[in-house]
Formats: sequence, structure tokens, C-alpha cells
Amino acid sequence: DQFGQSAGSTAEKATVQYRTETSGQAQDGDDYQAVSGNVTFLAGDSQKAIQIQTVNNSFPEDKEDFSVVLFNPSFGTVLAAPSIATVQIASNDDAFGIIHFQSPTTVTIDEDDASNRTVSIPVVRTGGSVGSIDVSWKIREKSNGLIASSDFSTASATLKFAVGQSNAFLDVQVAADVTPEEAEAFTLTLIGVTGSARLARPSEGAVDLQVVIADSDDSYGVVVLADSTQQSISKNPRELNIKLLRSRGTIQSVQVNFTVTYLAVGVADPMSGTTSFATSPATATFGDGQQEVTVHSAISSTAFLEVRGSFYIQLTTATLPFTPLVSPKSPRIGSPLSVTVSVTPTVGNEAIGFTVSQATVPEPDRGQTSTAVLLISRKGAAGKATVNWIILQPLAGSLFDVNTDVLSRTGVVTLEDGVFSANLSIGIAPDNEPELDEQFLVTLVSVDEGPPQAIDVSKNLGFVTILENDNPGGVFSFSDASRGPFYIMESTFAFVTLFVQRTGGGLVQRELLYSIDGGAGEFNDVRGRLIFGKGKRSDTIIISPINDNIPELNETYTVRLTSSGSETAVLGRRTSVRVTILKNLTMMQMV
Repeated sequence: DQFGQSAGSTAEKATVQYRTETSGQAQDGDDYQAVSGNVTFLAGDSQKAIQIQTVNNSFPEDKEDFSVVLFNPSFGTVLAAPSIATVQIASNDDAFGIIHFQSPTTVTIDEDDASNRTVSIPVVRTGGSVGSIDVSWKIREKSNGLIASSDFSTASATLKFAVGQSNAFLDVQVAADVTPEEAEAFTLTLIGVTGSARLARPSEGAVDLQVVIADSDDSYGVVVLADSTQQSISKNPRELNIKLLRSRGTIQSVQVNFTVTYLAVGVADPMSGTTSFATSPATATFGDGQQEVTVHSAISSTAFLEVRGSFYIQLTTATLPFTPLVSPKSPRIGSPLSVTVSVTPTVGNEAIGFTVSQATVPEPDRGQTSTAVLLISRKGAAGKATVNWIILQPLAGSLFDVNTDVLSRTGVVTLEDGVFSANLSIGIAPDNEPELDEQFLVTLVSVDEGPPQAIDVSKNLGFVTILENDNPGGVFSFSDASRGPFYIMESTFAFVTLFVQRTGGGLVQRELLYSIDGGAGEFNDVRGRLIFGKGKRSDTIIISPINDNIPELNETYTVRLTSSGSETAVLGRRTSVRVTILKNLTMMQMV
């Protein structure tokens, strides 16, 4: 009966027919195999089973119904309610769906990019999509498992799927701030689902997803070079002092690589410079939390640094000593990434040469000395320099004698560290020989300290003049034989010969004038010129009276020597001679 109890007698045999009918969603052939037939109850049987085969298809479906109908019982047997049974095929093939992330790929969110602070992560519902379901999720810090409520706008919520919906997007939004932070990993987990849906098994899909917030606000810093006023070159020790700065974030240690190029005077392109002057190192390391660092890059001991030359420093890379979770946005090189450090006179090695390369000095008197002073200098005063000099052998025909005219043929001049110039002094020796101007060359030959000290070959010659001395033109006077006085008759054939001599030097030409004071009308030549060429030692003056036949008493005249020409002739003590023309008539005759 309707209560499942037998009714009536079971002592007799009975039969009843049955058949399946499509009365609900289940379909004959798709969901079950239709059957029909007879059920026979033997005497004493109270229950019999009807076998109906369901069809195992691949379509996720909700529960479905069909009916089994009893009819046409045998004689003496009646049908009691219920005579129609409803068979329900339970849902199968996860009709409500299996929930998991579409892809297990790590999701990276950029806090610094306002347009990329929210990321939509696809969640899929595989299997069936029967019914509406809710999927709950949470974001936890990977390091400690705590809910990441301070890092995300929402750290837990529910994602809804409508009936028939198989795809949905889970929106994760990072909470922006201005604090520099390293990249941090979180775990996004699907933790539950409502209804008959289920979360995927590990073999079916991922319900955990790594979410990484990229490093933000330049967490590892922006590295720049300090301006040129904070860069320097030292000479003890000889180093290039390079200062770097790190701004914004100072998390972790950072290694910075750079290049150093020396630019000589006139070179502007770093590609044409010299990279071997600064030897090491070419890296700088910022410690965790460190904002500035100074690298002392050694300068080669043989590097010649010109004053007004410069070092060009350029940052190339900034790297971390470890591999972060995701490719970092910092550390990075900022601006300025290059700086020029000028070589100043105090640290430069400008070549050494004459700045006062000519000197004129008189020859000293016997028993004394005089000094010719030249000046050597350098524009760069770094380091001590001991400069060797030598007087060159004179050219053929020169009057200078390197062995007798100077006190020493060689010598040294020392420029101490920081000293830009010094005198080169040459002692001049005396003699008693009349001489003209004498000239000689002195040359700078070497520096004892060697590189980076050097001689400027364009300024390594000095020129010294020893002025003429001991009266190279000589002294002029009348000779002893012409000291006078002289007496002469007034006669056509009368004359007096006077001798003029040069003593001392005879190295150059000199000119003299002679004249007879008041002798006009009395002598044939009252003036004349004497030319003493080089080496000429004497000359004569011939004086003859004019025979005017006029009775006269004795008349005395003075013959005088004076200098003439562009160069002054030196006159001695005897520069005048008296000449008397004797009376030429008796007094009685005159009366």
C-alpha cells in the first residue's frame, strides 16, 4: 500500500506489468534506458525489484525525474496506491561547478602606478554551472599568514556566480601609500563555496594564488653624483674622491658602477679621453639605510695631470646583491648621472719650463761674482720636483768660454710640493780681459722624480748675456812721444806729427775727432776724424801751419781729442797737446 506494507493475501501467485515513462526532466536514452515487462510474485513473495539502467553521460546535470508505472495486475490482484513511482536521478558531473583560478601565474601589482593598482583575477567554474553560488576569498601575508588588511583595500570578500555563469573576476586593489617598500608576497586563497559546488582539488586547479606588490616609491633608492663642488682630487694620497648620494628609499645595500675618464686640455668628448689614470675602484656600495658614500679612486702614479684638464665621471648601473621577488623598479640612476672634476694647480702636474728665459748681467770685477737669474715655473704644483740644468757648449766663433766665464756648468733647482716657481741662478766669474757681450744657452734636461713630473720641451731653453767688460773698445790718448809741447816755424814745409794710441781692448770699432782750438786760418786742417777699426791700435794726426807772410809773435794752440760715432770712445789722461807757431819776423822789422 501507500505505506509500503503488503495488503491482502500472499498465498497465491500474482503478476503485474510495468513500464517506464518520461514524466520529468530525465529523457529516455539520454538519462535512463526505458524498460517494460512483468513482475511475478510467487506464493509467499511480498517484494520484487525492477532493474532500470541509468545512462552515464558527460553532461553536468541537476537531479532529473522519470516514472515507473504498474498496470494490468493478474486476476484476483488489485493495484493499490501508489501505482506510479517517481525515480530521481541525482545530479552528477559537478553540475554546480568546480571553482578555481583560471591560471596559477603570480599576479604583480604596481602601487606606484595609479592605473595599475587594481587587478582583476579570473576565477572559473568548471564542470556545471547549475544554480547561483558564492565563493569566499582572503588575502594573507605570506610571511606570517595574517590577513593583509593594511596592504589591500579589501583583504576578504565574496565572489558571486549567477546561474549558468562559468567565469567571474575577483578584483584586488592595493592600498597606496608614500612609504618606500620592498616587493612583498601575499597568498590569495579561495576558502569556501556555497551550494553544491566545490573547490578544486590540487589536480583540478589552483585555489591559492601568489599576489606580489612590487617595490614602491623607489624603495632601493635613486643614486646620483654629488655636484662638482663636492668632488675633489687629493695629492697625498693621490686620489680622486667621488661622492655619491642616494635619495628616497634606502632599503638594503646597493652597488653602483661608474666610469672615470681623464680629459686632457682641449679634449671635450669622453670617448677620446683616457681611462687608465684612475686605477681602482670603479664601484661604490651603499649599506642598508646609507644615503651617501665617498669612493677614493687611486690615480696612477705616472698619470700626468694637466692644469685645466678634468676627470669625467659617469654612473652606469645600480644593482642589488640579491634577486628580489619580481624585477625591481629601483635602485636606479638619477640625474645628474655625470660630473666633471677639474684639475687645479695644487694637484696638477703641468710641465716645468722657463717663464723668465732671458737674463743680462755685468761681468763682475776681480775678486767678486755676479749672478744671472732665470725663473722656472709650473702651473701644477703637486709633488716635489728636482730639475737638472746644464750650460750648452758655445757655438763656433763665440767669445763665451764655458770653463772660465761661469762658476759652474751644471746645477739643480728644487721645487717643493706646492711650490709653483723657483730661481735658476748661474754664477758669473770675473776676468781682466776686455770682452764684448757674451751669450750662452742653459737648458733644462730632466726631473729626478720622473713621471708625472716633466720638462716642457717648448720652454726648456734660457738665454744669458754677460755684458761687455774691461772696455772692449780700448782707451784713447796721445802717445808718450806726442805729449809735447811742440814748436813749429810758419813755413810751407813745416808740420808736426802727433801719434794717437789705443790701449786695452781693441775688439770693436771706435771713432775720434781731433780739433785745434782757435786754429782757423792758422792751420791747414783744424779738425779731422780718426777711425779705429777692430784691432787697430794707433793712428797719426799731421798738423801744418798756413804760411800767410804776416809778421807774428809766438802763437800757442791746443790740439784736442774727443769721442765721435754712435759708441762712445773712452779717452785717457792725455787728450790734448800744445803746439806753438814761432814768430816769423823780428820786432824791429815789425816796427
